[in-house]
Amino acid sequence: MPDAEPVTEAPPTDQRRAALLVLFLTVAIDLLGFGIVIPFLPLYAARMHVGAFGIGLVLSIYSMMQLLCAPVLGRLSDHVGRRPIIMLGLLGSAASYTIYGFASSFAMLLFSRALHGACAATVSTAQAYVADTTDDSNRAHGMGMIGAAFGLGFVLGPALGGLLGHSSLRMPVFFAAALNFANLIFAAMRLPESHRPDPHARLELAQLAQPIIGLPQQLLGHHLTELHAVG
Repeated sequence: MPDAEPVTEAPPTDQRRAALLVLFLTVAIDLLGFGIVIPFLPLYAARMHVGAFGIGLVLSIYSMMQLLCAPVLGRLSDHVGRRPIIMLGLLGSAASYTIYGFASSFAMLLFSRALHGACAATVSTAQAYVADTTDDSNRAHGMGMIGAAFGLGFVLGPALGGLLGHSSLRMPVFFAAALNFANLIFAAMRLPESHRPDPHARLELAQLAQPIIGLPQQLLGHHLTELHAVG
């Protein structure tokens, strides 16, 4: 018996557009968080007496957690549905921004970035949602919107951080937290489930860990395949 099956009913056009807007905002705000801290991070670091290595760690742990958690959350969404994972990601992202704003130590700063990176890993779930709710003729458009959200978040993040950081170092992250909470409410009202999980399917820890455990082998295999093709 398969673990889950996609919802077969095509959602109405207005409902599909609202869902795509939620996904667009989710990805854009998540990627916004990657760069929004860059302009004022050195000031935070100076207050907490953090060196260059600490600054690099704060920046890199976001991407590291996103890399590790994306396949896990994608696998989890196959069992519990896309909507709960996306909602959890929005809630966690808002919480991480808030923690960052109130951070008084390097440990809190690092924890907030790690939490946000883990929650930003819902990008893979957003892509799966688009695949669930579009046919072959519309899928490229949906995936293109997700890609555009990536670019928008990367561009606006540092700009907003620098602009809002003039009044207060906490203002940019509190602003981003408010955006996440607003999108969470919007998602609660307008984001339907796109994937009907099998209620009898069992979710085991080994299944969740398998994508992470197999990641080095997959990357190495891909690299060896490319070398073989070049040779």
